[in-house]
Amino acid sequence: MNLYFLVEGQTEAKLYPKWLTYLLPEFERVGSYKQAMQANYYIFNAGGFPSIIYKHLPNAIREVNAAGNYDYLVMCFDADEQTVSEREIEVLDCLRRKNISLDNTELVLIVQQCAIETWLLGHRALYNHAHNNKELVKYLRFYNIAQRDPERMGKPKGYDKPLQHFHYEYFIKLCHAQGVQYRKGHPTGVMEQSYFKQLEARILDTPHLPSFRHFYDFCQRVSEELRRRR
Repeated sequence: MNLYFLVEGQTEAKLYPKWLTYLLPEFERVGSYKQAMQANYYIFNAGGFPSIIYKHLPNAIREVNAAGNYDYLVMCFDADEQTVSEREIEVLDCLRRKNISLDNTELVLIVQQCAIETWLLGHRALYNHAHNNKELVKYLRFYNIAQRDPERMGKPKGYDKPLQHFHYEYFIKLCHAQGVQYRKGHPTGVMEQSYFKQLEARILDTPHLPSFRHFYDFCQRVSEELRRRR
């Protein structure tokens, strides 16, 4: 069994491999899609949206079909201000218009609702002392993410930047308050297993972060399929 991951940007290109060591430790990363043999995964950074859909997904499908030994092509990208369903429809419409299809590989869409930072906001311990921080109080009053689902958070009235920017801004404020090291392309402070375990606990204890749960459940399914094959 082999997996081909197509991710949207630099942050995902560093974060997903770490998460896969926790969720799918049986799999080993390869540097080229041609090198996959058994229980391998390859990851390609598409460098942003919309090129991940209109340029790199068709290329990835051609590579997967040529290799002939990939079970899943997993595309991981942000919903931004769209819904998960709208993003999924956009992908399928693109493939239909280009008349591109997979031969013997299943396409799995992991749509991050609304951004990767939205998922990272699920770490409830980040909020332990937030009420003592004047900068954070206004964010908590607007939407208390410690108690409410980060994926359902909108943006304040009059906020003139995109929704994903507000989610990022909220997360960065929390990081600064708690001393967590994070910036785009360098998510060092959120890559440890202890951070991942907090996100895992959030989805197992609550119905929050359903798009992250989709990724988690997919990895659980792959792990079980691999055990059955062995």
